[in-house]
Amino acid sequence: MILSQLAGLFVLAFVVERIVEVLGRVLSRSTRRHVLPIVGLAVGLALSFGARIGLFDSLGLAGTEGDGLAPWVDYLLTGVIIGAGSRPVHSLILALEHKEKELKGRVEKG
Repeated sequence: MILSQLAGLFVLAFVVERIVEVLGRVLSRSTRRHVLPIVGLAVGLALSFGARIGLFDSLGLAGTEGDGLAPWVDYLLTGVIIGAGSRPVHSLILALEHKEKELKGRVEKG
């Protein structure tokens, strides 16, 4: 379940990456370096706050009852992750898959 939600984040991060890439074609090289990271971050934040996408809520680390991250913090962090592009999200997915396999192996041995 968590991996399918992360796959959704990967798709959003990929879309943000493509938007930034297209914009980068019309900007000068010196402008690109400064503007594109900000655009990626802005689009990622707009998506996460606008659609109320929270990665940490999916992981059980956020909640509205004071037992985790506040929803706005969840949206902020999720927006930053989405805005960073697909490579960091892909790395996160791989790390979680590895941890999941490791935990399953412990349970089976245990």
